[in-house]
Amino acid sequence: MGSSCAPSYANLLLGWWEATVVFGEVQETELEHVALWSRFIDNIFVLWSGTEDAFHSFVAKLNVNILNLRFTSVIVKDDLPFLDVTIKKGRSGNLETSIFRKTTATNSLLWWESCHPRSLKRGIPVGQYLRIRRNCPEPEEFKRQANTLRQRFRERGYPDRVLRRAYQRALNTSRTALLHPIPRMKEKSGMITRLIGSFNSSASEVREIIGRHWGTLLIDPDLRDTLSERPAITFRRGTNLKDHLVHSHFVLPKAENNKWLGPLLKGVLDAVTVVSVNLSLPASPSWTTQATLTTSGVSLTCDKGVEPFDSFARWWPYAP
Repeated sequence: MGSSCAPSYANLLLGWWEATVVFGEVQETELEHVALWSRFIDNIFVLWSGTEDAFHSFVAKLNVNILNLRFTSVIVKDDLPFLDVTIKKGRSGNLETSIFRKTTATNSLLWWESCHPRSLKRGIPVGQYLRIRRNCPEPEEFKRQANTLRQRFRERGYPDRVLRRAYQRALNTSRTALLHPIPRMKEKSGMITRLIGSFNSSASEVREIIGRHWGTLLIDPDLRDTLSERPAITFRRGTNLKDHLVHSHFVLPKAENNKWLGPLLKGVLDAVTVVSVNLSLPASPSWTTQATLTTSGVSLTCDKGVEPFDSFARWWPYAP
């Protein structure tokens, strides 16, 4: 949805719209046909118990608003794709879900040989198999979707042992537990020394070196009360190829400017000018000096063979 704050603004606007328009101004005769109203940001799932003409009239009334909101509708009786799931009517009359993928979807899973932490790459199959377990209540559908997912991971170079471990974890997890949000873990009490760095191919070696010599730091009496027993090592994203390609360092060449006086002002000639001046320098005799103004500086030639530049610089306002 563009910027990171766009979903929050959309939720605030549509939440206010629901409270004041849908459940406020709409007549109760139309709301009584709404058996279920669920919204995710700007996608709304509705179970309608009335006629199809009444539903089109309901949508047309919602489209008349001062916020310039426009809604389109899709009416199905068997199955409906909503977000990343397919909602359909089961054999017993209950609603069942399965995984939905667009026909234009590509295999964009992270490549196994990519320069990412190994723990992150092992966790991607776990999250994807748990997602299938949560969205596929029927065991047969879960196995079918898991087999499709396994082929997609194999195409991206994931080893079988990682996929088997992720599949078994999802299979042994209760689906009821996956339908409820995981409570946040309480923060550990005590001081934690956190080391943060950019991830690279030597990250595992850096972690091993720090762990091997951390005890040496704890022996120091000045650091003993400052450092924790074990460090928490965290890696931020490193520079990748996209960073080098998107941000171009190409700069148009600028015209070379060798004028130490700076850009030429109006009335100043961009040429060599030879002038003869009579200088009366403090504590010095009268010098008859020829000053040559060039684009690179000022050169003085004294008729007595001496260059009184130090004294000349004290009164010449443009001396380098």
